[in-house]
Amino acid sequence: MGESWIEQLAAVLRRESAENPQKATAAEIAKFERDNSVAIPADWQDYFLSLNGTPAGYCGAECVTIGFWHLSQFKRLCESDTPADLMSLPYRDNWFSFADFAIDCGRWAVCWAPEVQPNSPVLVDKFNDTVGLFADGIEEFVHLLGEGNISRLMSYNQGEDGDV
Repeated sequence: MGESWIEQLAAVLRRESAENPQKATAAEIAKFERDNSVAIPADWQDYFLSLNGTPAGYCGAECVTIGFWHLSQFKRLCESDTPADLMSLPYRDNWFSFADFAIDCGRWAVCWAPEVQPNSPVLVDKFNDTVGLFADGIEEFVHLLGEGNISRLMSYNQGEDGDV
């Protein structure tokens, strides 16, 4: 059996000397879920308990020019900007930014619903009023990060007409 995405990300963070010594607690995770009316999947809970982002988190650019946010820094994507593309996505208010590129030149967000879903899709927000579905889950994101494929990390899957 292969490594989990958390183990793969931990290896990348070690390689980049970007490990965060401050981990989240189960109580902080439960509070975030209550405050935001979402259910954080078990793998993401493990992420917060074992990694919880890079040392600076938001705007840190510590891991291949990417800052992975701490649980306390997660915020709804619609609170920072509301690209028109976001309005057509399911659970549009439940997309939470989890990482930024080159000190906030772009962001990646994950969708958490009120009930745990089979997977948590990831999208990329390029701040030029375009938001696009990146992947069905975090695994592809971490795999590309491990390969250092930043250009692919900043792209997204578009339909035939360029729609999300």
